[in-house]
Amino acid sequence: MTGTSPKPRLLALLGLAVCGCLAWGILSTGDAGAQIAGAAGKSTCTKAKAKKKKSKRRAARKSRIGCPGSGGTGSGSTGSDDTTTTTTTTTPPPPPPPPPDPPVNPDCPLAQPGSTIGMSVPSSCTVVASDTASNPDPVPFWGKIDCQNSTRQAQQTAGGDSHVTATGATQGNAAFRRATVFDGDNVWGERCELGNNWSQPTGATPAGPGPTMFYQEGQRRVTYASLRLPSSTPMGNSWRTVLQMKQMQPYNNPTPSPVLELQLVNNRWIFVNSWHSVWTAPAQQNAWTRFAFDITYSQNPALGSIKIHADLNGDGDFDDANEQSSVTHTPTLRAETATSSYSPYSVGQSIPDHLRAGIYQDPNYSCPTGCSMDLDNVQVVRP
Repeated sequence: MTGTSPKPRLLALLGLAVCGCLAWGILSTGDAGAQIAGAAGKSTCTKAKAKKKKSKRRAARKSRIGCPGSGGTGSGSTGSDDTTTTTTTTTPPPPPPPPPDPPVNPDCPLAQPGSTIGMSVPSSCTVVASDTASNPDPVPFWGKIDCQNSTRQAQQTAGGDSHVTATGATQGNAAFRRATVFDGDNVWGERCELGNNWSQPTGATPAGPGPTMFYQEGQRRVTYASLRLPSSTPMGNSWRTVLQMKQMQPYNNPTPSPVLELQLVNNRWIFVNSWHSVWTAPAQQNAWTRFAFDITYSQNPALGSIKIHADLNGDGDFDDANEQSSVTHTPTLRAETATSSYSPYSVGQSIPDHLRAGIYQDPNYSCPTGCSMDLDNVQVVRP
């Protein structure tokens, strides 16, 4: 399905004329389909929100683009999905260069271009970070709770993923995290996600850089994660985003789509690159699916690449039919496009991606008792 655009994303683009084309007037933090509009656009977005009462479908499109939500705070901050509360409009200093990786271990397969991986990697590879939900508080790993309120996400102490971790070891616990939305939730759309989308040490609450800013220009990283849609949540045929590797705010690139995301639509997993599907496979409800996203991060399509592994039948490997994608060469980072008072990046500089996960969906889903997504056993690995 390479090169096709999921229908929900096309509908979202139609809303750009209402909110997405507004000039930025404040520090912003963006999301899977939304950017913060400036003060000049506030009244327009207010009008757009009023139209939700007349057309829920139209509102679903606009919430993907740029009208500020009125919903929850999550981890002590106000507003937005993958946004944070901005506190200044002064020009931020240029970002420091990312700390250099420790020397690459040539024995790690990730050090060899074109090498393959499995359900785990050898000890010669390094786990950058891991979350097996053993800590009830997600903030130390994820940085921020972007939900209507903090109770929308919770640690469940039994029933977690049974797959081994990226190192091949057992998790040592049966816990997992559950993110839930209800009808009417509005955190820059109907969402409950974990992740702090802010790269700078000033200008937002909580301050950055968010701890899941794992992905920089030229780096190859494997992200392991296990996901489950519980039986209490309808599968549905409209868009539902459950994981993102999203360009990290603040920046001035106007492209509204997340550069990389995993959706769950029509009983299928769909991995999407800038609103174009690059891989799809059948999804099961109430069953853990183990993923490994083997990605080289670059704005250069000759360097950027995506290969997806998914244990679709739960047998503990990635070796069965449709459980591995082909390699797709494509930009996996955005480049800054213009200077501004709020972007720390120079024109042409790569914008880092950050990891976020949970549930972000079309508000036309009926969720009076809650729609949830389960998350467990997350690791990010480098060579």
